[in-house]
Amino acid sequence: MTGPPREQDMNAVFARAALAMHGEAAADFQWVCQTVVTVAQQFVPGADHTLLMLSDRHGSSRVAAASDALAVRIGTLHHHYTEGPCVQSARTGHSVTVTDLARECRWSHFTHAALAETPIRAVLAVPVETVHHRIGVLGMCATGAATGSEATGSEETGSEETERVGRIWATHAAIALSTARREEQFRRALASRDTIGQAKGMLMQRHRIDAARAFQMISALSQNTNIPVADVAARITETGADAIPPAAAAGTTSWSTR
Repeated sequence: MTGPPREQDMNAVFARAALAMHGEAAADFQWVCQTVVTVAQQFVPGADHTLLMLSDRHGSSRVAAASDALAVRIGTLHHHYTEGPCVQSARTGHSVTVTDLARECRWSHFTHAALAETPIRAVLAVPVETVHHRIGVLGMCATGAATGSEATGSEETGSEETERVGRIWATHAAIALSTARREEQFRRALASRDTIGQAKGMLMQRHRIDAARAFQMISALSQNTNIPVADVAARITETGADAIPPAAAAGTTSWSTR
């Protein structure tokens, strides 16, 4: 069964955009983030302003990309007050719809500030997630309250159509973002491995120790200073092996980071 031409065109646009993001995933994670909000603004009905908020391991969210300054402000208000439709969507994993902020009573601080500082009146927050990982939230905002079906020319209300299309795009976006993030982490791991190898070589030469002992030194210094191993190695390569006293090589003292 095929959908109406408009929906077929929309699916084709999303498919092409998703392929482009997968192609660029190995190059630039930020480019993928920006493409997610740009496509949403251009092709999701009613999405006048769009933003992508990414969740971290501690449960907080930050604005990773936005279509314009107004979308940035909405994201900043979410972050400042730790409440609002995007925050709730990030916490629950469910879509959150606000058809008219002037009548909204769920998030008093966010709502008051959004009404006072922006012309935004309707917000849809859709989770961006894969089967195994919740990446963030795609926020779609309108400067007017959500419309009824008579204004959209379909049997769906404006908010229903926005959510349906927004969720489709969020699914494409989640896969592309997940791929891009893995590529970024892989590149960082390779860079860290190279840096650690260089640091080990410098320590081996300076202190006349073997590779295993050099890595033990780096690991011990990481634990003693609460600095990641890769950062300790980077400091060694940047400042020289002389930054570590000979006693540390013998395992009798710790390395001061001050």
